[in-house]
Amino acid sequence: MGLPVNFPLMERNRPKIIIADDHILIAEGCKKLLEAEYDVVAIVGDGRALVQAASSLKPQLIIIDVAMPLLNGLDAGQQIKQIQPSVKLVYLTMSQDADMAAEAFRRGASAYLLKTCAASELTIAVREVLKGRSYLSPAIASDTVDFLLSQGKVLVEEGDRLTERQREVLQLLAKGKSIKEIASVLNMTPRTVAFHKHRIMEAMSEDRGPMHWIAVALLAEDRRPLTTLQGSLRATHFGLEVFSHVGFPISATDIVQLQHSHAEVVIIDIPTQNAQPAIQAIKLIRATTSQIAIFAYGEMTQPTNIVACMRAGASEYVDRSAGHKALAEALTRFISLGGGKGGPFGPGGSGNDPEGGDEARVAVYKPKTPHSDKVDPSVWKTKQTVS
Repeated sequence: MGLPVNFPLMERNRPKIIIADDHILIAEGCKKLLEAEYDVVAIVGDGRALVQAASSLKPQLIIIDVAMPLLNGLDAGQQIKQIQPSVKLVYLTMSQDADMAAEAFRRGASAYLLKTCAASELTIAVREVLKGRSYLSPAIASDTVDFLLSQGKVLVEEGDRLTERQREVLQLLAKGKSIKEIASVLNMTPRTVAFHKHRIMEAMSEDRGPMHWIAVALLAEDRRPLTTLQGSLRATHFGLEVFSHVGFPISATDIVQLQHSHAEVVIIDIPTQNAQPAIQAIKLIRATTSQIAIFAYGEMTQPTNIVACMRAGASEYVDRSAGHKALAEALTRFISLGGGKGGPFGPGGSGNDPEGGDEARVAVYKPKTPHSDKVDPSVWKTKQTVS
């Protein structure tokens, strides 16, 4: 969003400049440095606000950081160049990576400077760029950048596997935004965001060969266990959150949103005390769809909860005290037993019903007898049906 600043009355024929940086101190410093010679018409703090400001204010030059909220500087700059090809982009960043500099120039940059540079270097770069020249910080070896540029669009080819909108969704995912938050930021429906997430995971899976990305939905009674669960999921490195919900009971609307999220696995945090609402959520989800795996995430010291979760329709009970390692092992079992990419619990799969399809398999934690509340942790059974 744009930052509230007081701009002096603009003088005619002076180049208009927008400064884009989420660090207010740096942005204000650049403004003070340049306003004697140029009209600084806006300061913005994120990439999406920059695209909007550039579209309406039509600046001649933009000073832009690479790392910004909501939309990174590279993608924001590229979008602006598509709309206004004549605008000059001057990247001012902390990254000394020659690959990053080369990528900035590939996407239309006219200059690339480091935030550690002297104030005079920025003014020199701006003057050079407005004269139609390019500028590269002396701290970055120009011959290295030239070599990288001559080697072809390596990073661009990586990015081309995703659409512009998918890259925006991916950046917000990396920032820990929920599906609802992303929908609000990008002005789209949660269902559309979920679709983009599904396509992103497909593209990533193609890059990683046998490595699968599991679309996961998370449910918890309040924000604290949900945050813990999100941290454990991220630590697995191949579980990707596509839906989250706080509070029990869950409604029919929540179930519909869950189905639209393309989740292959639902992980439900089971409270040590008053677990019944979470167990009821398992039962409701299982009654609604068989095409999804349900992991109950709770303490192994609560045998009554374990039994109740499995009877309600959970596919597996995961030891919460073991943290992300137990969750990673459970997701790995899910993949090895046919889950992921349309497997038994993926779209079109057989779900928790072993009779639902060929080779439907699921590792489940079962009590010794149907009516026993005492559970032997060593008892793991694997269902299998082969046509």
